[in-house]
Amino acid sequence: MNMGVYLFLLLFALMFSGMPIALGVGMAAILTTGIWGQIGLELIFQQYYQGVNSFALLAVPLFMLAGELMTRLGLVDDIILLAKLLVGRMRGSLAQINIVASVFFATMSGSAVADTAAIGGMLLPAMEKEGYDKEFSVAVTAASSIIGPIIPPSITMIVYGSLMSNVPTGAMFAAGIVPGVLIGLGEMALVYYFSRKRNYPRETKRYTAKEASAIAVRTLPAVLTPVVIVVAIFSGFCSATEAACIANIWVLITGALYYRRLNLKVFGESVIVAVETAGAILLLNAAAKPLSYLIAMAQLPTMISEAFTSFTSSKIVILLLINVVLLFLGCFMECTANVLIFAPIFAPLAISFGVDPLQFALLFVVNVVCGICTPPFGPTIFLAAGIAKAPLERCMKAIIPFCVVQIAVILMISYIPALTLTLPRLLGLY
Repeated sequence: MNMGVYLFLLLFALMFSGMPIALGVGMAAILTTGIWGQIGLELIFQQYYQGVNSFALLAVPLFMLAGELMTRLGLVDDIILLAKLLVGRMRGSLAQINIVASVFFATMSGSAVADTAAIGGMLLPAMEKEGYDKEFSVAVTAASSIIGPIIPPSITMIVYGSLMSNVPTGAMFAAGIVPGVLIGLGEMALVYYFSRKRNYPRETKRYTAKEASAIAVRTLPAVLTPVVIVVAIFSGFCSATEAACIANIWVLITGALYYRRLNLKVFGESVIVAVETAGAILLLNAAAKPLSYLIAMAQLPTMISEAFTSFTSSKIVILLLINVVLLFLGCFMECTANVLIFAPIFAPLAISFGVDPLQFALLFVVNVVCGICTPPFGPTIFLAAGIAKAPLERCMKAIIPFCVVQIAVILMISYIPALTLTLPRLLGLY
């Protein structure tokens, strides 16, 4: 039996036994090496070290710390206030505010679950009070949260870039902007349609020029944070990791001197949460490196490529099949695990059919990210439904139109390479 078969049988057996994914991945690699007996275990442990011996991965805890600091400094309130100023007069204003706030929050956290908890915790009760259906509110919150890992900075993209050396992280950040904005605009159009159909309310408050100016000044540092990150990376001034350091310095200075909300308690709590979350991701990264090594040794990408080629030689069909598989995997496993386990298998397959590595990177990331809000297992739906105390079955039904928008963008990424490649090339990042 091929070593790759042993590897994945053990991997899925350990995962379905309830073992944490990072431990399951690591144990599968060690046990497979022992069963196969053709390479020494010392090579596997060297791969463990190589899995976290990466300058690029330093960006993971640093971006998480910046996002956690901004959340604890109360900048989510400011972002929602700014979103009210921008789209508050539209029909279904609170739902529109939910989406726009998610776009802004995406530039702070890069996490769909964090977005759902932060934005949903504040807006879901308000939407219920204003007469929105609970299931609709949950659907908007869960669907808009996936913008976080697509618009930079994205933890999922950083992990992908550290794993696949042929795709620069900065180029992925630039490539994610257009798909992220398209998903946001598509969801806003859906909200407008349902709001008119169901007569959801709009904000009645009109802001004077003085009030609008005050809101703009108050939210300026929060809005400038992603600008600082993006300009620093896209200008070539620094790498993603160095930009994450700059972002933390910016947040600390504005938190202490501008907002005057930063203290040792806030800083300490932020560091603890960031370290705990990043530690779990980096442990998985370490465990996945020997897995990738064994996948290459077993020539699994070649075998899968030959199997797909024997089925069809059409690039269109291959991309469609890959999309279906990745979206399905995204429903069951969190994004980082999907990247670390399956990117080394599917990336060579797509590239062998002439797909650009950067285009496929975005295709992969957007698929597994959209999976986390796709019925029947999307975790952000469960989280938002729990916050709103809404019936899960009705929430699953309500989110389907939003999933259609996301799938439409995935197909555009698949078959229109310019959608993801134009901006990175214009900026000289790829």
